[in-house]
Amino acid sequence: MSLKRLVEQSVLALLSLSIFSSTTFAIGVSPAIIEVLDIMQENQVSRILFLSRSDSSKEEAYNLTLSGEGSETISLENTHILFQKGETRVQVPFTISPEKSTPGEYNVKIQINLDSTQESSESQIVVSSGVYVDIKFTVTLNEIEKGEVQMGNMEETYEGDKLSFYYIWMNTGNVAGSPEKIDLSLIDTTTGVEYEESILAQNLISVPPFSQENCLAKTSITPPTGVYNLTIVFYDKAGQPIYDYEALHQVHIKDATTIQIQNEPNSKTYAIVITLLALTGIVALKPLFKK
Repeated sequence: MSLKRLVEQSVLALLSLSIFSSTTFAIGVSPAIIEVLDIMQENQVSRILFLSRSDSSKEEAYNLTLSGEGSETISLENTHILFQKGETRVQVPFTISPEKSTPGEYNVKIQINLDSTQESSESQIVVSSGVYVDIKFTVTLNEIEKGEVQMGNMEETYEGDKLSFYYIWMNTGNVAGSPEKIDLSLIDTTTGVEYEESILAQNLISVPPFSQENCLAKTSITPPTGVYNLTIVFYDKAGQPIYDYEALHQVHIKDATTIQIQNEPNSKTYAIVITLLALTGIVALKPLFKK
């Protein structure tokens, strides 16, 4: 090919490109890595991905594909995701079901690419680079019971009512479970009278594996209207304390009294605001978390 002809073709290519506008389709995903350990073959673990974009001026479609060892265990609720005009975030639920998997480690990728069949105007050159999510999980034959606790709200309590409270049980094990035991102590700061009770696992809500629930714990304690120091301790299957609330500040009764309850120094600190309404005996308890 002559030099003249080569120059002519190069000029024509540059002129052709100059009349098109380049559009880059940017997509983000979170979390980028999902790790689930010690799944039993009979478990089903559900998780959610979030796809996001900054430009919501038009519809965009994306395709999701699975690859890697263990990809047959993952079910996507939808492999074709459509962003409507004005939409910036879409949920993508999926489930891990390793019923036919042998014990071991697995690593699956979910690839997210712009749908190649998506229409674009003749004046656009579509540039798209896909993103992916790493899903790492292990399969085991061993039962594992474990979990973590966060304190929730106390139930509104009237004199004569049984004391009850909420806590969040995050089951990180592969079988349904709960705390092994909860010990509760309530001490009247005026008389020194103490109310104590242990709530055993069989009386607590059993939470499915790899999930969390806001659980209600009920006691048989019916404290009269008064001022109390409160201690709640949660125990694991080995009988070890895993979380505690301990009252260090006195509760004062008046029409609207605020008290502080926090646990021991050198541990996480929590404040509980209790409003005591003398006329009704209502006790409202709200935890304020301070890290």
